[in-house]
Amino acid sequence: MKLQSRKFFDHQNMGIIEYDDAIRLQKDFHKKRCDGNIRDTILSLQHPNVITVGKNTDDSGILVKKMRLKELGIKVFKTDRGGQITFHGPGQLVIYFIVDIRKLNFGPIDFVRKIEEVIISLLAEYEVSAHRVSKEIGVWVGGKEGQNYNPNLKKISALGLRISNGVSMHGLSLNIKPNLEMYNLIIPCGIKNMQSTSVLLESKTDINMNGVIEKILNIIEEKMYK
Repeated sequence: MKLQSRKFFDHQNMGIIEYDDAIRLQKDFHKKRCDGNIRDTILSLQHPNVITVGKNTDDSGILVKKMRLKELGIKVFKTDRGGQITFHGPGQLVIYFIVDIRKLNFGPIDFVRKIEEVIISLLAEYEVSAHRVSKEIGVWVGGKEGQNYNPNLKKISALGLRISNGVSMHGLSLNIKPNLEMYNLIIPCGIKNMQSTSVLLESKTDINMNGVIEKILNIIEEKMYK
């Protein structure tokens, strides 16, 4: 796996990689970025089926017993990111940001909102109308920008970050064409009875993952590095 040098940052497409392996790699990149030894680095990847638990929550939002998860081949990891419980699996695009947000003049909340803006712009390219929800983090379909949450909305993208020494880790997950039934195993993002959806379902067209990655990298350059 080789880093691709772009105008403002380096990028690595890691394919499908185990969650714990990706975390170790992120930590290595994070230290190097904090020390000023590398540029901003963005990792694109997919994970095998895994449930992750944010640092400020517990596993009470997992709705099945550990034995059932083992039967399904699903691992569970406690992470150091913000947010609550979420699912990752093949067909879901994950973007990890190893970015010095201070040099981009972003605070943590500004950076979260900018990532949401990137996702919304990306989805528009697939003719999927998406929006934010008041007092929630992530991107949704089925409503309008800034509205309050209601059970008719469907979440298409989740975010969870950790900022240390001004440099971010973790990032976004965007449902391209995953097995959405996996969300029935958890209370995603701590919201009971929340619906999840995907770009495939909303656009009714097959989606090439590498094409999505190229589009989102272009939008990141446009939106974050003006």
